[in-house]
Amino acid sequence: MSERAKFRGRLAEAEDLAHKLSLKANGLVIALRDNLDPLTELADLPVDIIGQQALELHQAVMELRAEHDKIDRITKLLED
Repeated sequence: MSERAKFRGRLAEAEDLAHKLSLKANGLVIALRDNLDPLTELADLPVDIIGQQALELHQAVMELRAEHDKIDRITKLLED
């Protein structure tokens, strides 16, 4: 297998993972907005769920940023 084909395969894998992470992050944003209902009394907010979702969102976004960096590096290698 040529090096170029190997990079194209890695690029496809990174793009697939980035897409999945993006979907996860978007779902978590929707869930957080739903749980942070401004009409709900503060004492009634599900803060344990909100906290967990916020941590999961942070993790997903950090992983997504890393995948975008990887995609950029591979794309540059393929342009050469």
